[in-house]
Amino acid sequence: MSIHFSRIFALELLENGGENPGVSKIYFGGGPYSYINWVQNDFMVRDLTYTPLLINPKRRDEYFVDLRSIKVHGFTVPINKKLLSINKKTGIGGTKVDILIPYTTLETSIYKAFIQTHFEWAGKWNIQNGIWMDHPVNISRVAPVSPFTACYNSSTLPRVSAFSGDYLSGASVALIFPKSVWNISLFDLVRVNEGVDCVGVLDGGSNPTTSIVIGARQISFLEFDISRSRLGFVEPNLHESSF
Repeated sequence: MSIHFSRIFALELLENGGENPGVSKIYFGGGPYSYINWVQNDFMVRDLTYTPLLINPKRRDEYFVDLRSIKVHGFTVPINKKLLSINKKTGIGGTKVDILIPYTTLETSIYKAFIQTHFEWAGKWNIQNGIWMDHPVNISRVAPVSPFTACYNSSTLPRVSAFSGDYLSGASVALIFPKSVWNISLFDLVRVNEGVDCVGVLDGGSNPTTSIVIGARQISFLEFDISRSRLGFVEPNLHESSF
């Protein structure tokens, strides 16, 4: 007796959250995808958001998406739009998902603009923080730690509260697609040592084959629905334990 699955598989990467950090899973055949929310102590089902998968005529075995722009805490990163398109003759350019690389990589001009937007966000946050707080703590940059080039003093970063403690809010990143938005909160910073958090993206070079490669660090849960040519995603959730 043979078992036939739908052409759907999903990946769960729980490096930083849940009750079993470091545990990853793969699902075949589609959802629903259940997990235990350990704040509410109840079973819940992931609510996925979708964006179309694109076909790269030269690299059909890779998973490309139609990324239109990137925002850092609401500030749009200036990007040469040509880099976001796939050249139909060469297959160069565009954006793909690749969990085999640990950190998202950006073509050099995109990377520089991305990091600069991070710094501009920090500067504007410091100004606003100084206006509304009697004793403000300004976000402070520190010496970079390889392979990263943008690092902050952890104690000066704004935080969000959770029932189990405080988590760094960092500079939340949003990937903008034509009809949906993939918010990557909390997973865009990397704790490199005690007291230092770095922006967890890398310079992919000035002439990469793919302009933007979304790596494992920025991924919590993805569904690859090959039958419908779409990618399903959820925002990183620190309050879950899947089964």
